[in-house]
Amino acid sequence: MNKPTIGDCNKPIGYHSGHYKSYGVNCQGACDSRLRFLFFGVVGAGTCHDSNALDTAAGLKEAIDSLCLGLYFVGDAAYNLSERLLVPFTGSQREDPDKDAFNFYLSQLRIRIEMAFGRLVNKWRILKTKLECDLTRNAEIIMCCAILHNYVINADNIGADDTMEGEESDTMEGDDTSATNDFIIRNAPSGMSYLPNIPEDFEEIEGTSQTRTAIIEDITDMNLRRPDHNIQRNAPAAANEPQIPDEYYHPT
Repeated sequence: MNKPTIGDCNKPIGYHSGHYKSYGVNCQGACDSRLRFLFFGVVGAGTCHDSNALDTAAGLKEAIDSLCLGLYFVGDAAYNLSERLLVPFTGSQREDPDKDAFNFYLSQLRIRIEMAFGRLVNKWRILKTKLECDLTRNAEIIMCCAILHNYVINADNIGADDTMEGEESDTMEGDDTSATNDFIIRNAPSGMSYLPNIPEDFEEIEGTSQTRTAIIEDITDMNLRRPDHNIQRNAPAAANEPQIPDEYYHPT
């Protein structure tokens, strides 16, 4: 997009990305399994770190903080770890086989938001061009594209059940939905309803997560590992070529 003016913002240089060599904005989003945005917002300048941008994304931050214990969002390592927002291990922690396996399986969930943004940009080609309007109108254009993104996905699935193909609903006919959900949240073991067993009474400490610890314990018990095909695909082509991590598995 064009460089914002002083009339648009107090610090136009904050919108310039040294990595992309252009001006831009920070968009925060969360999506469901069908790639529909549950939250989408243009929340800051292009140089704003994602962890700081999340604090300004009021609706998304409130949604995360209001989750029942045992439910969680997943994000990349740019965000701060918490009980309701799980992020991958970084640095030397990844050398632990259990933590490396956690990173792999977390990435299989996290890829959905990458796919959602990819579909958004490829569907609405105006986002592939340089936006020429002022900062406010540029944000409105991006938000409009996100709304249309959801509209198209919903229109393509009219009459379709919300559960994914091959996935069974947790609610049986005649069951009370709220009671069923309460049971799942409190009692479902990890691997059955994707909810870990965590202590009922513990102190939440910023930067730590009993939920992630419980998942790691399940990974250890089940001896889960990153698949060999993923390890081989991520290996450098030559000894002098830097390794580029790619945790996403694309079935062929």
